[in-house]
Amino acid sequence: IDMSSPSISIDTVAATDNNITISYKLSDQSGIGSYTCNYGKEEPPYISSGNANYSSNATSVSTTNCTLSGLSPNKEYYYKVCATDKVGNVSTCKTGTVKTALVKSVTSSGTTYFTSLKDAINTAINSKVGTTITLMDTTSEYITISNNAENDNVIVDFNSKTLNGTIVNFNTKSSLILKNGTISGGNGRAIYNDGPLTITNMHLKSSTTEFNEAILN
Repeated sequence: IDMSSPSISIDTVAATDNNITISYKLSDQSGIGSYTCNYGKEEPPYISSGNANYSSNATSVSTTNCTLSGLSPNKEYYYKVCATDKVGNVSTCKTGTVKTALVKSVTSSGTTYFTSLKDAINTAINSKVGTTITLMDTTSEYITISNNAENDNVIVDFNSKTLNGTIVNFNTKSSLILKNGTISGGNGRAIYNDGPLTITNMHLKSSTTEFNEAILN
């Protein structure tokens, strides 16, 4: 009688703004009968069918990976991957956590995902290629743009979302375009700017009279 449990290991975990792909390896692929790929918003072992934050309905589960889709951006998810061999032996399940992306950055070469708006903007400026950055969820960040790389085609689409924080732009060479959202500067200005900046359909909130409730078009 085969009493040996299969062995499973996580290879890579990749996240976009709304899905997660988990790739894994198995000790003996030929003897595997089935896989389960569960996830939730609470830490295991609380991933169970009685939990409202649980789902086992991965978009696809194959011999090498599973894809979890329909997720929310900028959220942390826990996952659990298990394998069962053809005689019913269950592997030690592998668990982990991953955060979906906050920002989508698109160039002619493809799409990159970030968990920080600051990182997305500075990466786009340094790349020196045309980039459209889309904010997928409200975020709280203090964003400093201090490099002086030259890129005249960086668009930040706030996508009707809010940045709770401040953008400090010390880049005097790049033309940065901000549009379609809100920057709430809290106790300071929403924007400190030393460089070329275009603001379209942005609501800028600040404790200073100069920027308070100002809409610039």
